[in-house]
Amino acid sequence: MSASQAPFMLETAYYYLRAAKILLREPKMEFVAQINGALGTEILLKSFRSVPEENDKKGTLAEEYKFIDGRMHKLTALASSIDEKLCRKLKIDQHKQTIQRYDDYFINSRYHYEKNVTHGYDGMIIVAGIEIFRETIAWYKETNSSDPWIINYPNIPGGEL
Repeated sequence: MSASQAPFMLETAYYYLRAAKILLREPKMEFVAQINGALGTEILLKSFRSVPEENDKKGTLAEEYKFIDGRMHKLTALASSIDEKLCRKLKIDQHKQTIQRYDDYFINSRYHYEKNVTHGYDGMIIVAGIEIFRETIAWYKETNSSDPWIINYPNIPGGEL
């Protein structure tokens, strides 16, 4: 099962997904929560096809990454670029319908006031993102990631998702 691990990207996805969860508790913030959930899920899916940039930050906690498939935002394309075996292990394939429904949600719906924006809220992208995150963090731990944030999770500020 070959796939890249990008711990700083996983940590970043956590923050967007955590923000989504927090925003759901606030009145009239469901739309903003959903945008954060879609972005967190996008970053999470991209992390499997990203490699560290060759610069002075490589190997540090502030490591920077580049997506090996170029710039891509569609969730379906990101999910399909991940090894099938890993998709099954991390249960990404169980969220196929949600990923299709929110395929380009972050790009096309982040400006709520524009014409042709998808309105409404069901929270499924947040649920999917959090579930994929949980499976991914477990996989990182199984593979003995040496990243301090991964090692300390869920004993981090904000706690478990």
